[in-house]
Amino acid sequence: MWNVGGNIDIDVNNVNLSSNAVITSASNASANAGSINLKIADKLESRDSTISTESTQADSGNISIATGFLTWLIDSSVTATVGGGPQTTGGNIQINSPYFVLKDSQVIANAYEGKGGRIGITADTYLADWTSTVSASSTKGISGEVNINAPLTNLSGLLIPLSDTFMDRAELLKDDCETRYRQGKVSSLIVRGQELIPMQTDDVLPSPFPSN
Repeated sequence: MWNVGGNIDIDVNNVNLSSNAVITSASNASANAGSINLKIADKLESRDSTISTESTQADSGNISIATGFLTWLIDSSVTATVGGGPQTTGGNIQINSPYFVLKDSQVIANAYEGKGGRIGITADTYLADWTSTVSASSTKGISGEVNINAPLTNLSGLLIPLSDTFMDRAELLKDDCETRYRQGKVSSLIVRGQELIPMQTDDVLPSPFPSN
C-alpha cells in the first residue's frame, strides 16, 4: 500500500518507454506526492506508457520534462492529478523541448474539488493530432492554466484520416470522354525534360526556341 511518494530525478541521454511502462510518484496520505524531473539530452519516446504524479488527499507533485531534441508521446500520458478536497491543487507540468509531438496522447493536470494545475509547453515545433488532449481542469473546483509557447500549435482541427473509399471513374468522366474511352480513343500527356546540362537551383529556366 502506497502512502507518500518521493521525488524522482532522471538525468540521461535518452528515455524510451513502451508496453505500459510507468514512471510515477503517488501519495494517499496527507503529504504531497513527490515530483518527477526528467532531464534528457536527446530524446524522450513514450509508447503506451505513463508518466504521472497522483495524490488522493494532498497536492499532486510537479512534473518537469526537458529534452535536447524531441519529446514524442504515442498512446501515452503525462498526468499530475489530485483527488482531494477544495484546498488541494493538481500538480504543475512543464515541458521544454525543441520538438514536441502528441499522437493519441494526453497531458493532464486535473483536480476533483481543488484547483487544476498549470501546464506550460515551450517548443520550437508543437504537433498534436485530433485525438490528443492537453487539459488543466477541475471537476468541481477552479480550472488550471494551459500555456503553449510554440510557433506551430495544435493541429486537432486540421488532421483527419484519409478516406479508404475510391471514387468511381465513370462518375468523374464526362459523357464524351467516356465514349472515346470505350472506342479505344484516348489522349495522353508526356512530360519530357530538356536535353541540357542540369542547371543550378537558383538559375533561370530558359524557354525553348520557337520552331519554324
